[in-house]
Amino acid sequence: MRKKFMAACVAATVGLSGCASILSESRYPVSINSNTPDAVVVVKNRSGVEMHRATTPAMVTLPAGDGFFRKAKYTMEFEKDGYVGSTQNLEPSMDGWYVGNILFGGLIGLLIVDPATGAMWKLPEMAHGSLVLDPQYQAAEDQGAEAQGKSAVDRLRDIKDLHDNGILSTEEYEAKKAELLEEI
Repeated sequence: MRKKFMAACVAATVGLSGCASILSESRYPVSINSNTPDAVVVVKNRSGVEMHRATTPAMVTLPAGDGFFRKAKYTMEFEKDGYVGSTQNLEPSMDGWYVGNILFGGLIGLLIVDPATGAMWKLPEMAHGSLVLDPQYQAAEDQGAEAQGKSAVDRLRDIKDLHDNGILSTEEYEAKKAELLEEI
């Protein structure tokens, strides 16, 4: 009697649950890195809601599903001073264990449990963003290095040119201008 009860419990567990839900996850840790250390990465969901904000390298845990039979979609925005920002997409793929429902989980696992929990999807273990140097930022840095040997009046002209060319914002220009006027 006891053996029959145990066999019935095992059969019920397998029959009433999904294969991927049992053998897999619905949330996954994702290692996020970039070609420049200490870049800020902002992970947003399909609706544009910020899910995580971190400095690379980072580890974030994200749900793979986004509703019944719907995989999650994420956008990772990478940024760092002096670099042109970049955006990468992160999408899950179908979890191989989901197909196991055909043999073990049955229709309940195939059509209800795994799609509802998001366990039918799997996120990649790693994601990577690439940033390139901003030529305007580099030009401003180069002009700043040249300015070290110039008079305050010459440096005022230089920052005016940077502002006029759109390299310095009005706020940056006014702050630099105030610094240089104190030297005169």
